[in-house]
Amino acid sequence: MKNIFNARVIQKFRNFNLRWYGPLGHRGLDLAFSYEDLLSPATGTVVGLLKQKQMGNCMYIQDAWGNIHIFAHLNQFYKRLHEKIKRAELIAETGNTGSITSGAHLHYEIITSAPFNKSDKIMARKLYLFKGYNTNPIEYLKALYKAY
Repeated sequence: MKNIFNARVIQKFRNFNLRWYGPLGHRGLDLAFSYEDLLSPATGTVVGLLKQKQMGNCMYIQDAWGNIHIFAHLNQFYKRLHEKIKRAELIAETGNTGSITSGAHLHYEIITSAPFNKSDKIMARKLYLFKGYNTNPIEYLKALYKAY
C-alpha cells in the first residue's frame, strides 16, 4: 500500500517534454505505482468515477476546501460515488488504463477553485464537471499538511 507522499515522481508538474501535454505542459504529477493499493492524500467526498479516453479510469475527490483531487489510470475503484473518505484511507488500485499511458503509474492532479499561487493563473481548466486552476500537487499538499 502506498500514498503519494512516498511515491517516486516520474513526470513533474508543468513538464513540457512529451507531445501530448500541449502548450501549458503536464497538468499533474505522474507517480511510480504499479497495480498497487492507493491511499487518499485528503479527506473528502468521491464526486466522480468515470472512464475517460485518455486518462482511463478516474476518481475525483472533493476535499473540505472544495478543491478536486484527480487520480487517473486506475485499475479499479474501492469507493462509490458520493462516499465520504478520510485521509490515508484505501481508495483504489493504480493501473495502466487510458490511451496516454506508457505503463502502469498514477496521474495525480488538483484543480483549485481559485489560483493557489501566481503561476496557477495561466493553468485555467475545465475537466469533467469541474472548472478551476491546476496547481502543483506537491506544493498544495505541503501547504495543507506540512507533511511532504
